[in-house]
Amino acid sequence: MRLKAKSLRPIFEIIEEVPEHLDWESQEQWWIAHFRNIGAALCNIAPGGGGTDNRKGHKRSPEVLAKISKACKGKGLGVPKSPEHRANIAAAKRRWWADKTSEQKMQILAPRGFDKTGVVPPNKGKKTSEETRRKQSISRLKYYANQRG
Repeated sequence: MRLKAKSLRPIFEIIEEVPEHLDWESQEQWWIAHFRNIGAALCNIAPGGGGTDNRKGHKRSPEVLAKISKACKGKGLGVPKSPEHRANIAAAKRRWWADKTSEQKMQILAPRGFDKTGVVPPNKGKKTSEETRRKQSISRLKYYANQRG
């Protein structure tokens, strides 16, 4: 039975810290296999070392896709929002952000790299290929065509 259905939460514990230059993925896989072998009730779906990337190349069946589609219907996912609705969302986000102290803001932004001044974006100085530029152009044209109605 799922933890949420039992009103339980998983316990997260750091059992090993692997330096960045070492292979953390194989260590994660080893620990997951170890705890499964001793009968621990783990929440891990994948064997580790990549999270959801372990599903690369996996094709969902039409039944699963239909179930996902049905679950998302009526939730407003992918539905364009009116300008008034978008303004309300923006105002709510501004109010939420205004209530935060500077320490809280840094805690929120630090994991995203915003606490580092002078950080160079990873694509700075790299040239975009003609094929990529063409794809980006087509994508933008489709986006703006859909915006106009």
